[in-house]
Amino acid sequence: GSSSQRSYCTTARPHRQTTSAVNTTRPVLIIGGCALDVTSRIGEYAGIVRSKPLTASSFPGKVTMSVGGVAQNIARAAHLLGAHTLFASAVGDDSHGSLVVNDLKRVGLNTAHLQTLPGSRTAVYNAIHDNLGDLIAAVADMDINHQISIPQ
Repeated sequence: GSSSQRSYCTTARPHRQTTSAVNTTRPVLIIGGCALDVTSRIGEYAGIVRSKPLTASSFPGKVTMSVGGVAQNIARAAHLLGAHTLFASAVGDDSHGSLVVNDLKRVGLNTAHLQTLPGSRTAVYNAIHDNLGDLIAAVADMDINHQISIPQ
């Protein structure tokens, strides 16, 4: 007899093009933490052996700082994609808070709902990595996140 063949391979149809991938008229409200991320990495030239304990000493390396925090990362991404983004968070009235606020303003993120709390510490995530980039330890000072108010 004759056999019929079916093809299960289909040609993809192009998606309908829109003028904007993001709704820019309705605001997106993101509430949560922002922090100053301090990342330390022991230098490759430090002669560190992984089996050797990395305690009670200092090592040459590199330290970088950046603005982080899960909610801040989401708010920044939404803003950079063109969404009308409102970000509600809190920073302390310290130098770390100034760095965070200035960075958010630099990228054009609306800081109207970013509270500066007198006498509070800005959240800091301080991570130490070995010379291979693996995390050794981290300290997350995030107490200020319990003081974030929801805008009315």
